[in-house]
Formats: sequence, structure tokens, C-alpha cells
Amino acid sequence: MKTREDKRAALIESAIKLIGEHGLDKATIPAVCKNANLNEVYVHRLFGGRTDLYNAVFDVLDREFSDFLVKASSRDFPDDEDLRKKVFREIFDELWDFSIENSTRSMAFIRLFYSRYFNKEHLQNRRKLYAPVNRRIEEYVGGNIDGAETLNRFLDFHFCSILRALRDESEDKDYLANQTFDLIVMYARYVKNF
Repeated sequence: MKTREDKRAALIESAIKLIGEHGLDKATIPAVCKNANLNEVYVHRLFGGRTDLYNAVFDVLDREFSDFLVKASSRDFPDDEDLRKKVFREIFDELWDFSIENSTRSMAFIRLFYSRYFNKEHLQNRRKLYAPVNRRIEEYVGGNIDGAETLNRFLDFHFCSILRALRDESEDKDYLANQTFDLIVMYARYVKNF
């Protein structure tokens, strides 16, 4: 017999799969429940409805990405600019690979992030989740910058490119990764010199 937490986790994972593979419109309560082998009443008992389920899904995915970025950005940045760029590139490559390897979760995250379900509460939570990364960006880029705003731009560039890579199988993913990294570096230089 499944516990309350097991049922909650099953519904969240089912929603991630459906949102990631088919979009928000196809991730209806009946479809999520059918995929999780649970009765629809559990969505209402555990989440209150579709919006709260989507909020829980976003929170889970946002935590996964933030944990990944916090861990990846915890390494030391050397003083030498070329070595610093090399370390930054390693972090970018790890995030790129993580996003491609977890394509369903990435697509679900992107779809929720750019939907009406992303709200002010998520934005406030993101500032807390990503605070260590924001500080590292401020250290890396230097100058008078807002690490949170800069991270949001970096992630916008990243997720737009990931979306393109995941939607078009013929796309040269290495070339696209290089283009995206160069764009992020140009943006960082612009912000630093602004």
C-alpha cells in the first residue's frame, strides 16, 4: 500500500512526464492520475487541484536545477581570466549535458517556467534557492551586477537553446552549445563593462 508521500511523489513524477513529453494541455488531472495508477481524488486531497500540482512539480524541478547549479558553481574560480573562463565553460557544459540527459524534466521545467503557473512566490523562492549561485556569478563577472538577474539571463539563453536542441533532432547540439556559451560570455562582458 502506498503512503501519502508515495502517492504525492507518483503524481508529481507522472505530471513531469506528461508535461515534458506532451505539454501542459495534455497533463490533465485524469491523464496524470491514469499515468500514476491513482484515483483523481488524490490530486484534490494532496494538492487541492491542478494549479497546486503544477506548483509542486515546478518546485521539485527548480530544486533539482538549483542543487545542480549550486554544486557545479561551488568550485574555485582562478584569478587568471583564461582559466576562469575555462572553469565557467566546464560548469556550462555540465549544465548542458544535465539538461539534455534529463530531457523530459528539462522540457517540463521550461514549459512551467514560461507559463502562467510561474508566479511571484516562485520568483521569491528562486532567489533563495539560487543565492549561492548568484554570489558566484557576481564574483565571476565582477562589477556592480545583480547576480540573480544575470543568472536569469544566463538560464534564458540556456533554456531557449536546450528547447531548440530537444525539439530538432537534426540540430548539431555541440555547435548550439558553443553558440550559447559564446552568447553568455558576451552578455557577461557587457554586464561587467556596463
